[in-house]
Amino acid sequence: MIRSPKRDLPSRRRSANLYHYYAGFSPKFVKDVIAALNIDNGSVIMDPWNGSGTTTQVARDMGFSAIGFDINPVMVIVAKAMILNCSLDNKRKILNDLDSIIEIAATAQNWSAPDDEPLDSWLESESARYFRSLEKAIYHSQVSDDYCPIYAKNKLESFSSLASFYYLALFRTLRGFLTMHISSNPTWIKMSSAKRDCINPSFDLICIELKKQIHNMININILNNAHPGSNSEFIIIDRASSDSIPCQIHLLTQ
Repeated sequence: MIRSPKRDLPSRRRSANLYHYYAGFSPKFVKDVIAALNIDNGSVIMDPWNGSGTTTQVARDMGFSAIGFDINPVMVIVAKAMILNCSLDNKRKILNDLDSIIEIAATAQNWSAPDDEPLDSWLESESARYFRSLEKAIYHSQVSDDYCPIYAKNKLESFSSLASFYYLALFRTLRGFLTMHISSNPTWIKMSSAKRDCINPSFDLICIELKKQIHNMININILNNAHPGSNSEFIIIDRASSDSIPCQIHLLTQ
């Protein structure tokens, strides 16, 4: 029997999810579908609308290689973060690297903001600069010295699961400050109706909340990956449109 694709309500299991995506479906449904297909162990599972990464995560946990594409760069980051394995040794590295990221951001807050800073829609300029400094510190620490915002990147292969984990923690931190702007669709955040509605959290407060999010995410990750698959050959998650799947995929599945 294949269980319903409907997800548990976020209010009931909020602590067991890294990210609540409105278009996602239940991991139990994905597991049942893969099991029902009765495919060979060496098969590669592909999802051209991978979203928040349920398919690639479940496929990995079941021991399959998997490929996931999505046109939304944020969803690619979320999906990559979902497959990070927070073992005890990796937990220490995550926390140690986080301290380094915060130190870099604290000493480099003079980094220039984008010409049209999207965070100005919800934050005072000072707080927007704090968040941007943390984002750039993550990028410089985990991705590349040559910074580029994720929405401007056609491909995100250079983003590791660990880098994506930090990005997702920063997303969650920002959402935590913007609860008054969350709409009836919990994935989206409404624009501020007036500049006076913008908030101005301090750098220290943002860092405190970021650390809380990292700790919570590690615990969620450990809970959701208690018995991860160990036979998968590769997991590839990247940005692409479903009507133009990269031709390199043919080489990877030969």
